[in-house]
This record gives sequence, structure tokens and C-alpha cells, in this order.
Amino acid sequence: MEPFVDRNSEWLEEHHILSAEIVKEVIKKRRPDLYCGQNIITTGKKETEFEAVVSEIHRVSEGKNIIWSTDLCEQLPYVPSNKIAWSLSVSDDFVWISEGKYFVMNHFIINDEEETAIRDYVASECHRKGYASITDLPFGSIPEQNYELSITGLYSAVYIAVLKQQYKLNGKILTCDGSNIDIVLLLKNYCQEKISCSLTDIINKAIELVGAPNRQNSFVALYDTMIRVDKEYFVSDSQIQFDVDRIDCVLHGIIGNRFAAIKSITTFALFPPCGHSWNHYLLESFCYRFSKKYKLCVLNYNDKNVGIIATNSTDFSYTDMLCETAAKANVPLTTEAVGQYFFENGFTAKRKFSSLPEIIEKAITLREEG
Repeated sequence: MEPFVDRNSEWLEEHHILSAEIVKEVIKKRRPDLYCGQNIITTGKKETEFEAVVSEIHRVSEGKNIIWSTDLCEQLPYVPSNKIAWSLSVSDDFVWISEGKYFVMNHFIINDEEETAIRDYVASECHRKGYASITDLPFGSIPEQNYELSITGLYSAVYIAVLKQQYKLNGKILTCDGSNIDIVLLLKNYCQEKISCSLTDIINKAIELVGAPNRQNSFVALYDTMIRVDKEYFVSDSQIQFDVDRIDCVLHGIIGNRFAAIKSITTFALFPPCGHSWNHYLLESFCYRFSKKYKLCVLNYNDKNVGIIATNSTDFSYTDMLCETAAKANVPLTTEAVGQYFFENGFTAKRKFSSLPEIIEKAITLREEG
């Protein structure tokens, strides 16, 4: 109503119609065949605002495969542009192609054989492994028949037309209605089939599965199933042979029964051969999954060897270990000095972080207590 009143304010004032409420009252008396809702006036039956906007979009774009939001705003001057944009984005009647450009699903072309092939494929994949990737569907001639669609638009259109009633789409993963899929589990399954795998490979796989990268999920999957041998690459367990007891013995000679930063291991000369040259990345994987006496502690998985190796028996949190480290370090207990010390020695990836003042406060107490 407001756009109508604004656009016709002079004429309405001349006829002493001074508000949207009065406009509605006049219309109700003069045109009882129209429906007057809270924010809309429409012809025919009662509709929600969303239904009315979608109906109007169909009316002015009749016969068109492709519509543009800018054109619709010009053709529907009494509908707010944000209402048009929102209706286009949430209605299954339209599929987004690119900025401001939409495909009208009434013109989507797919034959019965293609629908059956897609349904059969998804049912088979979900039965076999619990999910199907929309990128792997047997599209047949659908892309050529609907050439206006982008690849993401194609996925959306097929999902709406064929699969939405039975399956849920999360990123690019299809699952049976009501089931949850664990992206880390999918990435682990992918890793377990590999002899070697790069971090880039697994991040790209995550994008393929859910449409977005997630470094931490990718790291979890890799660390849980493979062994890190350098900044970028991981290998399967079969490629490395750890002499666990001897390695733990070496670590005990360096760390003892406490904890130390990963980077505090400055030489690997005493470590027994394992099938690959020793480095801090390999040490991380050993402590993460293989050691009997030590564990890997990190705030976030990273490619800078930032973290701590601690005995399995310690119940210290990462913050507790930072507090003790600061208290024992030969540095002033200031945010600048302690932050720099943590960063240079591989305890933290940043010199400044939100909990640093609290850590320093506790470190002061520990240092005073001796």
C-alpha cells in the first residue's frame, strides 16, 4: 500500500484521502471484489503477501524463460523492490542464475526417462553409502535443453523438479529426508581410499560435497585417518612405520613428564627411522594418533607447527599450559612481551588474542607463588 500512496500522493490529497488506511476503506466500499490484506490489495481470492508477489511476477513475465529483478521492479512499481528480491530468492518457482537473473521453473524441460534415471541413481547411492552428490547425477540432455541455466542453477532446478519431495540438499549432498550427514565422516571415507592426499585435495573435496571450504573439518579428517609428512601432504598409515616405544623414549628425554611446544624439538637425530624424513609435521601425527605416552594439543589445526606436546596424564587445558609457560619464561609479564614469546616459540599463531590478559594475570600469580 505505501508505494501506491507515495506515488499518487498529490491526487489522493486532492480527494482528501490522506492515509493508506483511508485508501483501503475506499477500495473496500467501491470494489468489494478486491481482497484487502494488511499490506496488499489483490484481485481474486485471499492471498498472503508472498503469494501475491509471486503471482504478480508470473503475470508480468508470462512466456519468459529468464527474468531480471531490475525489469520486475520497473513493471511492478507498487511492489517494494526488497519484496520482489526476497520472493525470487525463496520461491521454488524461480532459480537463481546470476546477480539479478532468474530462470522461471515453468519452462524447465526434463523428460520422464531422465526423471526416473535421476531418482533411481539417488536412491541407489543413498542406500549404498547414505548420501548422493548432486554433481554426479545422470543429467542426460537436461543441460542442453535448459541451456540458460548456470551449473548451480541446473542443480537447483533438478532438485526442485525431481528430488525435493523426498531428499534434503545440504550444499551439494543429497540425503534421505530426516537423515543427517557428517561432512567429516565423508571426508574421512575419502581419505581412507588414498595412499597420499594433499590438504588442497581434501579442501576441494569439501567444496565439492557441501559447496564451501572448511579447513578445520579437512584437517580433522586428515589427522584422524592419515599421517602428515609436510606442510601440504599426508600419507596412509601403510607408508610409515613408527617404532612407538623408542620414539616415546626419545620424547621423554626431551619433554619429561610435562609438556613442551612442538617447535621446542630442535633436532630429530635421535628419532628412529620410520620410512620418511622426520620433521615437526610428522611428529604432530605421531603424537596425535600413535604415541602411548604423549598427545598433541592445538587450539586449531594449522600449517605452522603451532601447538603443544603433553603427556597423556596431564589434565591441564591449553590455557593452563600457557599460564605456566608465561610464568616460567624469562620475560616481563606484559601483553607485548608474553604475546611475542608465545608466537616466537610456537605456542600461539598470533601475538595478540582475546584471552592473553587473563593468561598474564594468572601467570603473575603463579610467578609470585614461586
